[in-house]
Amino acid sequence: MEETILTKLHSEHLDIEHDLDLIIRTQNESVKQELFAQVKRKLVEHMEGEENSIYRHFREDIKDGRNLHFVLTSDSEHHSIKEYLQRLTLLDIKSERWQESLKELARIIKEHVADEEDEMFAEAKEDFSKEELIQFGTEFENLKSHSIL
Repeated sequence: MEETILTKLHSEHLDIEHDLDLIIRTQNESVKQELFAQVKRKLVEHMEGEENSIYRHFREDIKDGRNLHFVLTSDSEHHSIKEYLQRLTLLDIKSERWQESLKELARIIKEHVADEEDEMFAEAKEDFSKEELIQFGTEFENLKSHSIL
């Protein structure tokens, strides 16, 4: 059975949160750097895929104020996440500031995921059929594979 975009997003959310926790706990700096590079790639691909699949469908197919509000909020949160990723890329991984920024990024992502899975998932189930959500899942995967870092 094919997965819906919601199942795919939830699975990726769990993976990303797990990976961030692992980076926070890792003491070895080269391992930490490698894990961060992987998480950065995953996050950018995930956000680009989301923005160009399900968020696009909410903007184009379901034009109401409630949906537009959470899509704009999510877009803003994605922008903040990308800024944190850039900041972390520029900071020295050995510094306390890097570790603090990583913890703040993890907190922002957890809040974003909770809001998205509560609000957006509920709206998606109301506004789109299962077949559409499966189609969006396929779009999401295809868009992720074409993401540019």
